[in-house]
Amino acid sequence: LQVVDISTPASPSQVGSLDVAGDGDARGVFVSGSTLYMVRDSAAEDEFIVIDISTPTSPTLLGSVDLGDTGREVVVLGDYAYVASQANTSELQVVDISTPASPSVVGTYDASGTSDALSIAGISTSTVIFGRINGDVYLVSGDTPSSPSLLSTYSATTSINDISIGNSETYAFMA
Repeated sequence: LQVVDISTPASPSQVGSLDVAGDGDARGVFVSGSTLYMVRDSAAEDEFIVIDISTPTSPTLLGSVDLGDTGREVVVLGDYAYVASQANTSELQVVDISTPASPSVVGTYDASGTSDALSIAGISTSTVIFGRINGDVYLVSGDTPSSPSLLSTYSATTSINDISIGNSETYAFMA
């Protein structure tokens, strides 16, 4: 993790960093308050990392959990983090983050086929939209985090590398 001070846009500078144990490269981050959630490549160590950034110049590890495969991107809604994953039987993983020092995977969603999830965005308080390499887009309800349920799908016909929600949560913008 690298922390860059951008308060003076003409001269950004790195002011902090955290090297979490292991060889997995970071793939996605999400900040909520003074906590950063990071997902990374699958390795011998955990792929979901919780970091205290209350002192940005000195971020510290709070907790972590094994996802069993690479986490590509993460979004936080309330007490849950939703992870777009490369796991073929759990492209969406739901992590309980109510206790940051001991996050735990509490639910998964298995999308059909073996295409990896690449991107994810949150809608409202418990709905997520995730995109896959094959162009499939899934809208999933997290009303019951232990058992996410499919709301609908959409075929974009090409890899969904990023998703952002806009216009009062009426539109999904996909790259």
